[in-house]
Amino acid sequence: MVSLGAPIANLTKSDIRQAIEQAGKGTALTTPLHDLRAVLKEHTWVREVSMRRVWPNRLLVWVEEHEPIAIWADDQLINSYGELFSAEADLGLVQQRLGCQMPRLVGPVGSQQRVMERAIAIQDELDAYKRVLSRLELTEQLSWKAVLDSVLLVELGRDQLPSSPVDRLQGLLMRLESLEASLERKSGLQKVALADLRYANGFAFRAVSASALPAYTSSRSKLKPQSCLPFASLSYLEGPVGHAP
Repeated sequence: MVSLGAPIANLTKSDIRQAIEQAGKGTALTTPLHDLRAVLKEHTWVREVSMRRVWPNRLLVWVEEHEPIAIWADDQLINSYGELFSAEADLGLVQQRLGCQMPRLVGPVGSQQRVMERAIAIQDELDAYKRVLSRLELTEQLSWKAVLDSVLLVELGRDQLPSSPVDRLQGLLMRLESLEASLERKSGLQKVALADLRYANGFAFRAVSASALPAYTSSRSKLKPQSCLPFASLSYLEGPVGHAP
């Protein structure tokens, strides 16, 4: 008999039985555990697995699944440890199960850790304003671009500018609500759709009416205005945390 040591979402007892068959060396009680563990780790959602036999006829399996918190470039996923993995899944359903939104992160090959760190820092600023980072890109020219709430494109520029991209974003966020209120009073334009922060003093922007941004209301109503990024358990954060579905 096979017993799972903890609730899991993407691995079933049927998967474990198939792994035993694939290992091909006997039953759950006779198959070498290292062979069975190796087969189970090939499952796309499995990060770590351990197991032991329990007398007289049980196999107890502990599985740590990948907890996705971001989407990387070509539809790979980044787990809460900053590791890339691939899994065939409906990303919308995954986000509904997690109860948070996964941003899409883009950057040069091998840059996912750097982009992840910057994304977490940006989302930390956005939390106070109840906004969500939808996309963050590090271009080949090492310039940063962000999309907030699926509608606001922010040109953050390079790290070498006099102030940091996060500091420049904070300056925008402090002014954004009053700016949009002023625009609506004066011209009927309600939402800033583009903000260019690559200036030493101030920023440039382009505004449109709210009706020109149909994604604005729909994107904010389908999912809770909460990012998956705060659930990261990367080594540079203070201790691991987990999702609370």
